Amino acid sequence: MARRKLKHRVTLLQFKEKSRPSGAVETTYYAIGDRWAEVVPTGGRKYYSTVQFNAEVTHQINMRYARDVTEKMRIRFIVDHATGTFEVYDVKAVIQNEHDRREMTAYCVKLSSQGLMGEINAQT
Repeated sequence: MARRKLKHRVTLLQFKEKSRPSGAVETTYYAIGDRWAEVVPTGGRKYYSTVQFNAEVTHQINMRYARDVTEKMRIRFIVDHATGTFEVYDVKAVIQNEHDRREMTAYCVKLSSQGLMGEINAQT
C-alpha cells in the first residue's frame, strides 16, 4: 500500500432532520469529529461508473479507515485558518479497503459555500 500524506484536517458532518413546531422539516449537518486526510481534486468533474457506485465527483478524499463514514455525510475542509475560509464536500461514495482496513477513499462533489453557514452546526 502506498503511504499517503494526510496533511489536511477535515471535519466529518452528519446529516440530521429536525421537525419544527410548524410541521416543517429542517435539514442540518453537525460536526461529529475531525480527521487527518488528503484532499485531492480530480482535475475537473469525473464520472465514475462501477459496480460500487455511479456518480460524478470533483474531489477524492483519502483518510484512515473509519467505520462511521457514510454516503449520507458531508466533509468540511478549512482552506485558510486565518480567514476561516472553508469548502464543503458532499460524499457520493466511500470505498474502504476491506482486506487490511487501514485507509479509505471518499468520492465527493464540492458544494458552493454560499448558504452553507446556516446549514452546518459547528458544535462537536
